[in-house]
Amino acid sequence: MGMARRLLVIFLILFSTLALSIFILQNQEPTTLKLAIWTSAPYPLFLVLLIAFVTGIILAGVVSLVELLRMESRLRKTRRMLELLEREVDALRNQPLYEEPPRPGLVTTPTFESRFTHEGQPEDSLDWTERKKIR
Repeated sequence: MGMARRLLVIFLILFSTLALSIFILQNQEPTTLKLAIWTSAPYPLFLVLLIAFVTGIILAGVVSLVELLRMESRLRKTRRMLELLEREVDALRNQPLYEEPPRPGLVTTPTFESRFTHEGQPEDSLDWTERKKIR
């Protein structure tokens, strides 16, 4: 497998070199570039196209690098969140699934229903005169 891969790479390099040489030999005519009021000196067409191709590769690399950095930042944030959630799951795993019922003789906290003393109104909502009447 390793030898076949090397031969394929060597073949692709030789083919690309041959294709580039033919392209250069067939595109020797001078070309000028115009942009608004600027005009360039005449350069061979192959050189203009080669510069445009290399510029495109560089710009695509810069855009890809920016996207890669953004994705790595998101990945770090996601990994931190995953770590926090795994810690929370571990902490919850160690807690009982239900609370033990109170044992007889222990003082318990009042329930929500025990706060209602007079016609369904909470004791806190009654003023002092009404509390006096109830007691």
